[in-house]
Amino acid sequence: MELRDYQSDLIDRLFQAYSNGYKAPCIVVPCGGGKSVIVAAVAKRFTDEGKTVLFLVHRKELCEQIEKTFFNFGVDMKLCRIVMVQTMTRRLRNASAPDLIITDENHHSKAVTYKRVYDAFPVTKRVGVTATPERTDGSGLIDVNDILIEGITAKELITQNYLSPYDYYAPNIKMPKFRIKHGDFDISQVMDFFRDNIRIIYGDFKRNSRAFQCGRHQSFAY
Repeated sequence: MELRDYQSDLIDRLFQAYSNGYKAPCIVVPCGGGKSVIVAAVAKRFTDEGKTVLFLVHRKELCEQIEKTFFNFGVDMKLCRIVMVQTMTRRLRNASAPDLIITDENHHSKAVTYKRVYDAFPVTKRVGVTATPERTDGSGLIDVNDILIEGITAKELITQNYLSPYDYYAPNIKMPKFRIKHGDFDISQVMDFFRDNIRIIYGDFKRNSRAFQCGRHQSFAY
């Protein structure tokens, strides 16, 4: 799979950061920018050198999706382990140190479960990827990352025809203060709110027909 120019640039900057002594960079790229492809290319570079990779996810559904992307990209899956962070914390006692830890949705990485894994492998290089490099409480990631590597913006992705243009419409509705659970909004409470207010939230939704005239929809595969 061929990388886009901005994806290759982010990877080059990541390895330059390692060369400059940084241990735990965080790559910032918008949704649709191909975060999975970027980390697949990073993982491949490690496994091509016979090094081991641990990929941490926070939801079970992501494991199969990431594994397929890595396999298609040529990552040696015998050297790469994709696992939920909750599972990994229970298996730390018998786990050997990987050469690289990749954290998906890196804005979750200040949670206790992630820190347990990081603390168990203190000399291992790390990299996280996220579109939102801050927590829902407004705090940054300085506790777990030592440099941000910022990439292309969503506006630039649209301009370069990697994402479809859109018009955004929002209903006039007062959002409640949702509970925070495991560092994120309580999804059950969010779903209940949207279900109860479906007519108000979706009743005046309008779709921009230009969104279906964009030439390259590569981002939809990621």
